[in-house]
Amino acid sequence: MISDSLSAPRHCFGAAVAEAVDHPTLRVLLRYWQSKSRDGRLPRLADLDPPTEIPRITTNMSIILTEGDPPRFKYKRMGSAIVADRKQRRVRDATGHYLDEVDFHTPLDAVLRPLRDVVRLRQPYHEFRRYRAGEYANLWYEWLVLPMSEDGAAVTSMMTGYVTLPKPPARR
Repeated sequence: MISDSLSAPRHCFGAAVAEAVDHPTLRVLLRYWQSKSRDGRLPRLADLDPPTEIPRITTNMSIILTEGDPPRFKYKRMGSAIVADRKQRRVRDATGHYLDEVDFHTPLDAVLRPLRDVVRLRQPYHEFRRYRAGEYANLWYEWLVLPMSEDGAAVTSMMTGYVTLPKPPARR
């Protein structure tokens, strides 16, 4: 039985994200994003070349575009490990689709609210949570959202990392 303290969602923004990220793949993604951030400015999508620079983790990475005000979010790319995980659960590849068109097996606001906050705060976001529905019960996931900007100010896209886990990681 998993204790309530471990099953409670954990999430944070900003500097706290560096301490919160647990999975090695997501730690690599965070360090990569940090290496592209210069002089306090968010990196541009054009500054990234994950297939060349961090190829082993691109399968767990997605790119989300931010459109309009209020923002609407669209998958530019969904990593192959994420697609495979979704297909295992009878859900399609969401590349090219708006997030409000995708079934996440969790309330949509739980997905969109953190993304809206990333746009507003211009800071990274980290979440560790347990799914609690049907066939997903007891599946855990860790999610990292990293803002990017074409002008160094407004968030125009996000690089995300996502991993599923059969059990929660030990608290650090």
